[in-house]
Amino acid sequence: MESPENYVNKLAQLITASKIKTKSAAVSIPVSSAIIKVVQLPLMTDEELKVAVASDSLWENTVQLADNLEDYSIGGQVLKRDTAENLMHILFVASKLDDIDNYLDIVRQAGLNPVVVDVRCFATRNALALREDLTKSDAPVAIVEFGAFENYILILYKDSPFISDI
Repeated sequence: MESPENYVNKLAQLITASKIKTKSAAVSIPVSSAIIKVVQLPLMTDEELKVAVASDSLWENTVQLADNLEDYSIGGQVLKRDTAENLMHILFVASKLDDIDNYLDIVRQAGLNPVVVDVRCFATRNALALREDLTKSDAPVAIVEFGAFENYILILYKDSPFISDI
């Protein structure tokens, strides 16, 4: 994050060199920039869970973070419901909004339009799901990851992947 212009320039070069016409991109936030843990909660129905998430009470009462919850983009996915124990296990994922904004600024400055933003593996899954929803066109999908350890662009074109380090 000390020199985002280097990433902007390299990403723009990759787009030009690869003759990529699409402007849509899935942005993969590295796991190193996220808080990921499994949270155990009392068993709830999908509707109860939806209400708890919408009212912000679910995460307030479940997890303790170093900063305010408002400083994070938070998501969760039910992994398991155990009716015998009256418990459920939820995958909790939180990323700082400032970190997300930094990654999105880089992608936008390189001339791309982020359409999916998620933690690493979820971004890939969501990009592929988005592609299926786009009238089955041959338009490529780009997945960009910037992080402390891995920096790459993944381009899916006609179901063939192209990966390049950044």
